[in-house]
Amino acid sequence: MKNKGYRTACWLSIVLFSLQPMGSLAQGPTQPHSFTILQINDVYEIIPLAQGKEGGLARVATVRKQLQEKDPNTMMVLAGDFLSPSFIATLKYKDPAGGPEVPIAGKHMVEVLNQTGVDLVTFGNHEFDVSFNDLQQRINESAFDWINSNVYHVVNGNREPFTKTQNGITNRIPSYMIRAVPFPDGQVVRVGFIGSTIDFTKKDYIAYDEELSTFKRVYENIREQCDVVIGLTHLARRSDSTLATMVPGLHLIMGGHEHENMKVPVGNLTICKADANVKSVYIHTISFTPATKQVTVQSTLKMIDDAIPSDEATKAIVDKWMKRADTITRRNGFIPEQVLMTTAVPLDGRESKVRNDTTNYTNLISRSLLFAAPGVDAAMYNSGSIRLDDELRGNVTQYSVLRTLPYGGPLVLMQLTGAQLDSILTISDGINRGSGGFIQRINITQKKGTWYVGRKKMKPQRTYCILLPEFLAAGNEDNLKFLKNYSYCKPNAFRQNKLPNDIRNIVMAYMLSGGR
Repeated sequence: MKNKGYRTACWLSIVLFSLQPMGSLAQGPTQPHSFTILQINDVYEIIPLAQGKEGGLARVATVRKQLQEKDPNTMMVLAGDFLSPSFIATLKYKDPAGGPEVPIAGKHMVEVLNQTGVDLVTFGNHEFDVSFNDLQQRINESAFDWINSNVYHVVNGNREPFTKTQNGITNRIPSYMIRAVPFPDGQVVRVGFIGSTIDFTKKDYIAYDEELSTFKRVYENIREQCDVVIGLTHLARRSDSTLATMVPGLHLIMGGHEHENMKVPVGNLTICKADANVKSVYIHTISFTPATKQVTVQSTLKMIDDAIPSDEATKAIVDKWMKRADTITRRNGFIPEQVLMTTAVPLDGRESKVRNDTTNYTNLISRSLLFAAPGVDAAMYNSGSIRLDDELRGNVTQYSVLRTLPYGGPLVLMQLTGAQLDSILTISDGINRGSGGFIQRINITQKKGTWYVGRKKMKPQRTYCILLPEFLAAGNEDNLKFLKNYSYCKPNAFRQNKLPNDIRNIVMAYMLSGGR
């Protein structure tokens, strides 16, 4: 309770800051005053990956405690994407306290993050995968604060800020937050955070303002009230870079969305993103000298591995949810431990690989699609449907596949001309490379700049029968929204009459058949 109260007290109302004259700090000492920010982003798994060697929120909780012991002014932020997607988030459970069965929809993640010690988050695009009611419950359950400058809740056609209700009190989620960082000599450094989210997920209950111009407008409104201003963003890297150019007065951008760690200097500031699933974290040491108003930022990437002990209180919550997920999975007809195949060579599902190229695992999944519908000309699927971010070694089980493809979902047939396929593949291998919109494919190859379907050159006017996930066919992937304008029909039957039309069941059946 003491820590929670401390965090709450530190996030002071902006009204208090408006009463403090800007010149007050200018009279202070010439020695810098430093504080620490622990940054994570894009967290979908609560457990460690790579057979327990990488990641794990219980380990991050330990890192936070270690940092806070050295610097009481340590704070922890999350740059979006945590409620979804994960296999656990797709499940439904019945609260032990009673009531109907409801979606987990990130409840497990909020409970773990509360214990981990997160102070501040912004929305990622995957926060909007869940229904509004579920999102509102997760916001209300969170012990941390939320900020965002460009996403609105649509109510009866009107755009309103999202809200958070706790202890019977409802407050709007602000576009920014200013934290007063106190020091023993009486000095206070005012740190402003501005949140921003990529315009990606489309739902009836949300609307977006253009993120960059909105961010800049908020910055102009608060910069005189702050000593340090930081962006907490969930944007594409190119947007973060543009933002850094548009708002040169920023001191740091802590971002998410790409899933791979990066440290990109733009002008006088740096854009920092850690690896997804807390395989790494960024630790920022920020110093402010009151007399000169000089700000310096030192950002260090720290890998999270099995050399870091788990925080026991956090691990207890993780274990509780993993046990609950196992029970629900069995109730849904799956046998999590059933061995589907054994591999001596690790199946590579790491996002840094599958979003940029094919791997032995993506090729296996592609072959399973042709196994389900052998009469099609080709099959394709979006790399974003693979959420494993790990390698599978030894026995591959049902749970391995469920972790890999947590969304599941049906496959559909689409009639596409060679010209349309060329557009899809050009986008995939161009601006979508490195993102979830990179397309995995089978029976489609490129040789010396020419596309082939099977062994024949792809002809622009010819129509091809393509099998693909309904999600992709409906135009839900980045830069491929035009697909929704094409007609498609669900296949009447797959190779095995009793095989459900769900990509997870298809991959499992292919593995069991001896497919490699």
